[in-house]
Amino acid sequence: MKYYVISPDGTKYGPADADVLTQWISEGRINASTMVQSEASGESLAVSAVPGVFITVRPGEETASPTNWSQPPSHNPYPRNVQTNQMVQQQGSNEFILSWVFFGITFVTACCPILPGLGVYFASRAVQAGYPNANVAKIMNIVLLCLSGLGYLAYAAFIIFAITVGSSV
Repeated sequence: MKYYVISPDGTKYGPADADVLTQWISEGRINASTMVQSEASGESLAVSAVPGVFITVRPGEETASPTNWSQPPSHNPYPRNVQTNQMVQQQGSNEFILSWVFFGITFVTACCPILPGLGVYFASRAVQAGYPNANVAKIMNIVLLCLSGLGYLAYAAFIIFAITVGSSV
């Protein structure tokens, strides 16, 4: 069932279901004594009497009536440019994940040092995008890049040694 929130000046906002009313309570936009009107029956009642609305009050917290109706309850109570922020975080997130994927593949398979190089590249892009903990991925890929390089140098030295010893016998 949906309800309209009735402000002190009689303006109606909504309709909103019990979940949205609970959200507005948690945001401090309405409280338990705020009056609502049933969309179906037109009956007016306090939010606390609406079935399915959960009212949580922490100890010492007041339940005073909201006084700022300049921003009344709505389905989008805080207009802001969320899409831009999500895109930046998503870009950093994808590159952060790629850096760890390249690290993991190289670590598990002892593959060529090109993959941790790509991991360093993507971790650096995640750092530039402001993704938290991207520096850890960058450092781990640098360490693995160095270890892979040393491993390949040791392998090359072993091959050269084997050829040299094999040709002298």
